[in-house]
Amino acid sequence: MLRPGGLLLTLDFYRPPHALWRRLFLAYLRAAGNLVGWLWHGVPVAYGYIAPSVARYLTCEEYTAALRAHGFEVTRVDRILLGGIGLHVARRT
Repeated sequence: MLRPGGLLLTLDFYRPPHALWRRLFLAYLRAAGNLVGWLWHGVPVAYGYIAPSVARYLTCEEYTAALRAHGFEVTRVDRILLGGIGLHVARRT
């Protein structure tokens, strides 16, 4: 909950909007998650939830629209990795 004028910053994964990049990005997250899970915990699927979760996330653009629909003025959006990661800066109106 933010009072009017409050600042919201989010940095998160997003579902890439373009089908080919989305498939490549999710394949990378799946492989990297399994590798890190195996290296850190000896359990390859320890981070296996990440790629299937991101596949159901909003795109960066959809999240921007949702912020605006819920009373935020979006002042900055940085799309990283072709929309797979995004930084939003918004102010509560």
